[in-house]
Amino acid sequence: MPPRLIAGLSEIADAYDALLVDLWGCVVDGVSAFPDAVACLRRLRAAGRTVIFVSNVPRPGAEVRERLESFGVAADCYDDLVTSGDATIEALNLRDDPWHAAFGERFYHIGAGRNERLLQAIRGSEAAIEAADYILTTGFRNRGTDTPEIYRDLFSTAIERRLPMVCANPDMASAHGETIVYRAGAVAQAYRDQGGDVRFHGKPYARIYRMAFERLGGPDLGRVLMIGDNLATDIQGARDAGIDALWIAGGLHAEEVGLADGAPLDAQSAARLLDDAGHAPEAAMARLTW
Repeated sequence: MPPRLIAGLSEIADAYDALLVDLWGCVVDGVSAFPDAVACLRRLRAAGRTVIFVSNVPRPGAEVRERLESFGVAADCYDDLVTSGDATIEALNLRDDPWHAAFGERFYHIGAGRNERLLQAIRGSEAAIEAADYILTTGFRNRGTDTPEIYRDLFSTAIERRLPMVCANPDMASAHGETIVYRAGAVAQAYRDQGGDVRFHGKPYARIYRMAFERLGGPDLGRVLMIGDNLATDIQGARDAGIDALWIAGGLHAEEVGLADGAPLDAQSAARLLDDAGHAPEAAMARLTW
Protein backbone atom coordinates (compact mmCIF):
# COMPACT_ATOMS: atom_id res chain seq x y z
CA MET A 1 0.00 0.00 0.00
CA PRO A 2 1.43 3.44 -0.92
CA PRO A 3 2.02 5.83 1.97
CA ARG A 4 -0.37 8.61 2.81
CA LEU A 5 1.00 11.95 1.58
CA ILE A 6 0.53 14.62 4.24
CA ALA A 7 1.21 18.34 4.35
CA GLY A 8 1.93 18.49 8.07
CA LEU A 9 2.48 16.23 11.05
CA SER A 10 -0.68 17.56 12.68
CA GLU A 11 -2.66 15.32 10.30
CA ILE A 12 -1.46 12.13 12.04
CA ALA A 13 0.01 13.26 15.39
CA ASP A 14 -3.02 12.18 17.43
CA ALA A 15 -2.25 8.54 16.62
CA TYR A 16 1.06 8.61 18.52
CA ASP A 17 2.28 9.17 22.06
CA ALA A 18 6.01 9.14 21.29
CA LEU A 19 8.10 10.12 18.30
CA LEU A 20 11.61 8.99 17.42
CA VAL A 21 13.05 11.74 15.23
CA ASP A 22 16.10 11.64 13.01
CA LEU A 23 18.27 14.78 13.09
CA TRP A 24 20.30 15.25 9.90
CA GLY A 25 17.98 15.89 6.96
CA CYS A 26 14.89 16.26 9.15
CA VAL A 27 15.71 18.80 11.87
CA VAL A 28 19.17 20.08 10.90
CA ASP A 29 21.28 20.12 7.77
CA GLY A 30 24.62 19.83 9.56
CA VAL A 31 25.00 23.60 9.69
CA SER A 32 21.75 24.97 11.13
CA ALA A 33 18.24 23.92 12.10
CA PHE A 34 15.15 24.02 9.90
CA PRO A 35 12.80 26.59 11.55
CA ASP A 36 9.61 24.74 10.59
CA ALA A 37 10.97 21.52 12.10
CA VAL A 38 11.91 23.24 15.35
CA ALA A 39 8.44 24.79 15.58
CA CYS A 40 6.89 21.37 14.91
CA LEU A 41 8.85 19.74 17.72
CA ARG A 42 7.74 22.41 20.16
CA ARG A 43 4.12 21.90 19.14
CA LEU A 44 4.48 18.16 19.73
CA ARG A 45 5.87 18.59 23.22
CA ALA A 46 3.28 21.23 24.08
CA ALA A 47 0.63 18.67 23.13
CA GLY A 48 2.11 16.15 25.58
CA ARG A 49 4.04 13.99 23.11
CA THR A 50 7.48 12.59 23.96
CA VAL A 51 10.24 13.34 21.44
CA ILE A 52 13.43 11.28 21.35
CA PHE A 53 16.11 12.14 18.80
CA VAL A 54 17.61 8.97 17.29
CA SER A 55 20.64 9.90 15.25
CA ASN A 56 23.36 8.12 13.32
CA VAL A 57 26.15 10.35 14.54
CA PRO A 58 29.33 8.72 15.91
CA ARG A 59 29.47 10.85 19.05
CA PRO A 60 28.15 10.42 22.59
CA GLY A 61 24.71 11.89 23.18
CA ALA A 62 26.04 14.47 25.65
CA GLU A 63 28.26 15.95 22.97
CA VAL A 64 25.41 16.03 20.45
CA ARG A 65 23.29 18.00 22.94
CA GLU A 66 25.94 20.72 22.90
CA ARG A 67 26.00 20.79 19.10
CA LEU A 68 22.23 21.01 18.88
CA GLU A 69 22.27 24.24 20.89
CA SER A 70 24.70 25.74 18.37
CA PHE A 71 22.43 24.64 15.49
CA GLY A 72 19.44 26.36 17.11
CA VAL A 73 17.72 23.27 18.54
CA ALA A 74 17.07 24.16 22.18
CA ALA A 75 16.43 21.73 25.02
CA ASP A 76 12.69 22.43 24.95
CA CYS A 77 12.43 20.76 21.52
CA TYR A 78 13.02 17.21 22.76
CA ASP A 79 12.99 14.95 25.82
CA ASP A 80 16.06 12.80 25.22
CA LEU A 81 18.36 11.51 22.51
CA VAL A 82 20.33 8.43 21.60
CA THR A 83 23.07 8.21 18.99
CA SER A 84 24.90 5.55 17.05
CA GLY A 85 27.88 6.68 19.12
CA ASP A 86 26.00 5.71 22.29
CA ALA A 87 25.16 2.32 20.78
CA THR A 88 28.80 1.79 19.80
CA ILE A 89 30.02 2.68 23.29
CA GLU A 90 27.57 0.25 24.87
CA ALA A 91 28.48 -2.59 22.52
CA LEU A 92 32.24 -2.16 22.98
CA ASN A 93 32.09 -1.70 26.74
CA LEU A 94 29.58 -4.42 27.59
CA ARG A 95 30.79 -6.99 25.01
CA ASP A 96 27.40 -8.63 25.50
CA ASP A 97 27.42 -10.82 22.38
CA PRO A 98 29.87 -13.42 21.07
CA TRP A 99 31.09 -11.32 18.12
CA HIS A 100 32.22 -8.35 20.24
CA ALA A 101 33.50 -10.59 23.03
CA ALA A 102 35.83 -12.43 20.66
CA PHE A 103 38.44 -9.70 20.10
CA GLY A 104 40.66 -7.54 22.29
CA GLU A 105 40.52 -3.87 23.23
CA ARG A 106 43.19 -2.26 21.04
CA PHE A 107 41.63 -0.46 18.09
CA TYR A 108 42.82 1.24 14.94
CA HIS A 109 40.69 4.31 14.31
CA ILE A 110 39.56 5.53 10.88
CA GLY A 111 37.90 8.90 11.26
CA ALA A 112 38.36 12.53 12.11
CA GLY A 113 39.96 13.86 15.28
CA ARG A 114 36.70 15.54 16.23
CA ASN A 115 35.40 12.13 17.38
CA GLU A 116 37.85 12.08 20.29
CA ARG A 117 35.11 11.94 22.93
CA LEU A 118 33.79 8.70 21.50
CA LEU A 119 37.28 7.18 21.60
CA GLN A 120 37.70 8.26 25.20
CA ALA A 121 34.37 6.68 26.19
CA ILE A 122 35.12 3.17 24.97
CA ARG A 123 37.16 0.64 26.90
CA GLY A 124 40.61 0.06 25.43
CA SER A 125 43.29 2.05 23.64
CA GLU A 126 44.21 3.21 20.15
CA ALA A 127 46.95 1.29 18.34
CA ALA A 128 48.72 1.03 14.99
CA ILE A 129 47.16 -1.30 12.44
CA GLU A 130 49.92 -3.87 13.05
CA ALA A 131 49.05 -4.08 16.78
CA ALA A 132 45.28 -3.53 16.71
CA ASP A 133 42.65 -6.11 17.63
CA TYR A 134 39.96 -4.44 15.55
CA ILE A 135 39.20 -1.38 13.41
CA LEU A 136 36.81 1.31 14.60
CA THR A 137 35.50 3.65 11.95
CA THR A 138 33.67 6.88 12.68
CA GLY A 139 33.93 8.22 9.12
CA PHE A 140 36.53 9.65 6.79
CA ARG A 141 39.60 11.43 8.08
CA ASN A 142 39.10 14.24 5.60
CA ARG A 143 35.38 14.72 5.04
CA GLY A 144 34.49 15.86 1.56
CA THR A 145 37.79 14.83 -0.08
CA ASP A 146 38.49 11.24 0.98
CA THR A 147 36.81 8.32 -0.77
CA PRO A 148 36.69 4.63 0.19
CA GLU A 149 39.31 3.82 -2.44
CA ILE A 150 42.13 5.48 -0.44
CA TYR A 151 41.85 2.75 2.22
CA ARG A 152 42.30 -0.21 -0.13
CA ASP A 153 45.92 -0.99 0.86
CA LEU A 154 45.17 -0.50 4.55
CA PHE A 155 42.20 -2.83 4.25
CA SER A 156 44.35 -5.49 2.57
CA THR A 157 46.67 -5.44 5.58
CA ALA A 158 43.74 -5.58 7.99
CA ILE A 159 42.08 -8.47 6.18
CA GLU A 160 45.34 -10.43 6.20
CA ARG A 161 45.30 -10.02 9.99
CA ARG A 162 41.57 -10.91 10.08
CA LEU A 163 40.69 -7.73 11.93
CA PRO A 164 36.97 -7.15 12.46
CA MET A 165 35.60 -3.65 11.93
CA VAL A 166 33.11 -1.79 14.13
CA CYS A 167 31.23 1.00 12.34
CA ALA A 168 29.88 3.80 14.55
CA ASN A 169 27.60 5.29 11.88
CA PRO A 170 25.84 3.06 9.31
CA ASP A 171 24.92 6.01 7.06
CA MET A 172 26.56 5.87 3.65
CA ALA A 173 26.01 9.60 3.17
CA SER A 174 24.09 12.50 4.67
CA ALA A 175 23.54 16.20 4.23
CA HIS A 176 26.01 18.86 5.28
CA GLY A 177 24.59 22.21 4.29
CA GLU A 178 23.87 22.09 0.58
CA THR A 179 26.04 19.05 -0.14
CA ILE A 180 25.83 15.29 0.47
CA VAL A 181 28.99 13.84 2.02
CA TYR A 182 30.26 10.30 2.60
CA ARG A 183 29.88 8.91 6.13
CA ALA A 184 31.31 5.96 8.06
CA GLY A 185 28.95 3.47 6.44
CA ALA A 186 30.75 3.99 3.14
CA VAL A 187 34.08 3.13 4.78
CA ALA A 188 32.60 0.00 6.34
CA GLN A 189 30.90 -1.09 3.13
CA ALA A 190 34.20 -0.78 1.26
CA TYR A 191 35.87 -2.97 3.88
CA ARG A 192 33.06 -5.53 3.63
CA ASP A 193 33.27 -5.48 -0.19
CA GLN A 194 36.98 -6.25 0.10
CA GLY A 195 36.22 -9.24 2.32
CA GLY A 196 36.28 -7.73 5.81
CA ASP A 197 34.00 -8.66 8.71
CA VAL A 198 31.89 -5.67 9.85
CA ARG A 199 29.29 -4.87 12.51
CA PHE A 200 27.31 -1.65 12.43
CA HIS A 201 25.83 0.32 15.34
CA GLY A 202 22.98 2.76 14.79
CA LYS A 203 19.91 2.75 12.57
CA PRO A 204 18.61 0.40 11.16
CA TYR A 205 20.10 -2.04 13.69
CA ALA A 206 18.31 -3.21 16.82
CA ARG A 207 20.50 -1.88 19.64
CA ILE A 208 19.81 1.81 19.04
CA TYR A 209 16.05 1.20 18.90
CA ARG A 210 16.17 -0.81 22.12
CA MET A 211 18.02 2.06 23.78
CA ALA A 212 15.41 4.53 22.52
CA PHE A 213 12.55 2.37 23.81
CA GLU A 214 14.28 2.18 27.20
CA ARG A 215 14.32 5.97 27.32
CA LEU A 216 10.59 5.87 26.66
CA GLY A 217 10.09 3.47 29.56
CA GLY A 218 8.71 0.53 27.61
CA PRO A 219 6.15 2.15 25.28
CA ASP A 220 3.22 0.70 23.38
CA LEU A 221 5.00 0.24 20.05
CA GLY A 222 1.74 0.80 18.20
CA ARG A 223 1.82 4.39 19.49
CA VAL A 224 5.42 5.14 18.47
CA LEU A 225 6.33 6.85 15.18
CA MET A 226 9.78 7.04 13.59
CA ILE A 227 10.39 10.21 11.55
CA GLY A 228 13.34 10.07 9.17
CA ASP A 229 14.64 10.91 5.72
CA ASN A 230 16.88 7.90 4.99
CA LEU A 231 14.96 4.94 3.56
CA ALA A 232 17.77 2.46 4.23
CA THR A 233 18.28 3.40 7.88
CA ASP A 234 15.33 5.33 9.32
CA ILE A 235 12.48 3.65 7.49
CA GLN A 236 13.98 0.16 7.34
CA GLY A 237 14.94 0.45 11.01
CA ALA A 238 11.39 1.38 11.99
CA ARG A 239 10.08 -1.60 10.06
CA ASP A 240 12.48 -3.96 11.79
CA ALA A 241 11.68 -2.47 15.21
CA GLY A 242 7.94 -2.92 14.72
CA ILE A 243 6.91 0.74 14.69
CA ASP A 244 5.30 3.09 12.16
CA ALA A 245 7.37 5.43 10.02
CA LEU A 246 6.99 8.87 8.47
CA TRP A 247 9.34 9.57 5.58
CA ILE A 248 10.71 13.10 5.13
CA ALA A 249 11.33 13.00 1.39
CA GLY A 250 13.09 16.36 1.20
CA GLY A 251 16.18 15.16 3.07
CA LEU A 252 18.71 12.68 1.73
CA HIS A 253 16.50 11.65 -1.23
CA ALA A 254 15.37 15.17 -2.21
CA GLU A 255 16.89 15.15 -5.70
CA GLU A 256 15.51 11.69 -6.45
CA VAL A 257 11.94 12.90 -5.88
CA GLY A 258 12.36 16.36 -7.41
CA LEU A 259 12.41 18.30 -4.12
CA ALA A 260 15.87 19.82 -4.37
CA ASP A 261 14.54 23.22 -5.44
CA GLY A 262 11.77 23.42 -2.85
CA ALA A 263 9.05 21.95 -5.07
CA PRO A 264 6.12 20.01 -3.53
CA LEU A 265 6.42 16.26 -3.15
CA ASP A 266 5.54 14.45 -6.37
CA ALA A 267 3.53 11.34 -5.57
CA GLN A 268 4.67 9.36 -8.62
CA SER A 269 8.38 10.02 -8.03
CA ALA A 270 7.98 9.10 -4.37
CA ALA A 271 6.12 5.90 -5.23
CA ARG A 272 8.83 4.79 -7.67
CA LEU A 273 11.59 5.34 -5.12
CA LEU A 274 9.68 3.53 -2.39
CA ASP A 275 8.99 0.59 -4.71
CA ASP A 276 12.72 0.31 -5.34
CA ALA A 277 13.47 0.49 -1.61
CA GLY A 278 10.95 -2.23 -0.83
CA HIS A 279 9.74 -0.89 2.51
CA ALA A 280 7.10 1.82 2.44
CA PRO A 281 6.35 4.07 5.42
CA GLU A 282 2.83 4.75 6.69
CA ALA A 283 3.07 8.39 5.59
CA ALA A 284 5.34 10.77 3.68
CA MET A 285 5.80 14.52 3.53
CA ALA A 286 8.24 16.91 1.90
CA ARG A 287 9.71 18.48 5.03
CA LEU A 288 9.05 18.21 8.74
CA THR A 289 6.42 20.79 9.60
CA TRP A 290 3.34 20.95 11.80
